[in-house]
Amino acid sequence: MKKFLVFFSLIALLAACGKTENQPAPPATVPVKRPAGEPLPGGITVSKILGPQGGTISSKDGVLSIEVPPGALRSDITFSIQPFRNTLPGSDAPSFKILPEQANFQKPLTLYFTYAGIDMRGRHPSLLRLAYQDAAGYYKMPAHTQIDEVAKVLKVETMHFSIWTVFDYYRLDGAHSVAQNGQVPLVIKTYNLLAPLAPESDIDLAEYVEDSDGDPIVSSAKWTLFGDGNLVPAVSKAVYTAPATVPAQNPVTVSAALTGTFYGSGNGVQKLILVHPIGIEGGEYFEVKVDGTSHQVTQSVFKEIEGTLYIAGKIVGHDISIRVNATKKGNYSFRLPMQANAAELTLLKANDPLEHMVTWRTGCNEGDEPFLYSPGNLSISSYPTQAGEFLEGKVNDAIIYTGGNYCADQQNKGIAVKFRLLKRQ
Repeated sequence: MKKFLVFFSLIALLAACGKTENQPAPPATVPVKRPAGEPLPGGITVSKILGPQGGTISSKDGVLSIEVPPGALRSDITFSIQPFRNTLPGSDAPSFKILPEQANFQKPLTLYFTYAGIDMRGRHPSLLRLAYQDAAGYYKMPAHTQIDEVAKVLKVETMHFSIWTVFDYYRLDGAHSVAQNGQVPLVIKTYNLLAPLAPESDIDLAEYVEDSDGDPIVSSAKWTLFGDGNLVPAVSKAVYTAPATVPAQNPVTVSAALTGTFYGSGNGVQKLILVHPIGIEGGEYFEVKVDGTSHQVTQSVFKEIEGTLYIAGKIVGHDISIRVNATKKGNYSFRLPMQANAAELTLLKANDPLEHMVTWRTGCNEGDEPFLYSPGNLSISSYPTQAGEFLEGKVNDAIIYTGGNYCADQQNKGIAVKFRLLKRQ
C-alpha cells in the first residue's frame, strides 16, 4: 500500500526516535493550498428547497446529484449546485460548488458523480476518487469512494458541502498521437496523501507527483506494448518510439499494470491496468473527385461544435466543406442544414461566394420542389471518440449544383469524396 506522508511534527519526531542510522528519513510534505475556483461563465445554477422529508437535486447537466435522506434536515433549506472552474492539478473533470456550506445535517448526505463524460484513456475506474476543496483552499479526499463501473458513477457519503470534483489516484499520461519515427514520453502520475487524524477522517492531498519511482505501487508497474514500435520502460516512466511506417494496427496501445492496495477502494490487493492508445500519423487521406478529375485536399481539419461535425480543407482555387448534424457513424442524406441528421457539402470558390456550388438549390419553375437535393449520401464508417483514432467516410454518387443563377445556367457536376483523418490532441 502506498505509504502516507505525515506532516504533524510530533508524529514525525516519534517516528524518528525509532529509526536506525541506516534508515532514510521519511519525505516531508504538507497539504498544498490550491487557488480557489470561480463560477464557469454561462454555467447554470440549479436550486431546490428540501426539507425533513428529504429528496434529491441534480446539476443541470446531470453529472452531480445529491440525495438527502429523510431526517437529515430539521427544517427546509435551499440547496444549490453551481458549475465551477476546476483548480485541482491532474483533474479534467467537471467541478461544482454545492451550497449551503455551513448547513447542520443530522445524518450524511450522498453525492453521486457520473464519470461517463470523462476521457478514460490511461485511467482506470477503480482509481477515480471524489475530492472537495475546503474554505482554506485545501483539497481533501473522503476515506471511502464507492464505484459503480456499470452505471459509471462514483458515490460518497458526506456532511460537507463545498467545491467537489473527481481526480485520479494514479494515471498514465502522455501524448495520444505521434509522427512516424517520433517518440512519446509516458509517465505514471499520482498524489501524495497525508495521514488522516482518524481512520475514517478525510485525507489531505499533497503534491501531484510526476516522478514517483519511490512509490511501491508505481515500482510494481509492468509495461507492455501492443502493436509496432519500441517501448523502453523505466519504473514510473517509459518512452515509446513509433515505427518508420504506419502499422496495420493503428493506434497502438501501451499499458502499465499496477499491483497493490489502493487506498479508498476497500478491495484489498488489486491488479489494475492503465491503457494508453497512441495513433501513428500517416495513412491519412482526403480526396475529392469532381467530374472524374481527382484532387488532393490540403489543410484538412475536422471538429465538433454543439453536436455537429464539420470537415474542411482546400483544393486548387476552392474550399471544400462537409457538415453533418450528427457526431457518430451512419449514413446521412443531403438535406437542409437545419434538419436532423442532414448532410451538406459545399465547394466554394475562394473570395467569390456567388460562384459556390452546393448540394441543393431552389426550384426554378412553378410546381417545382422548393429544393433540389443531391442523390447519394455521406457515409461515416468510423468515428473517433478520442485522440489517436480515425474519422473515416466517403461521399458517393453525389451532384453539386452550380451557384449563382442556377435557373438560367444549370450546370451540374458529379462529386465523390473519401477521407481518413486522425483525431489529434
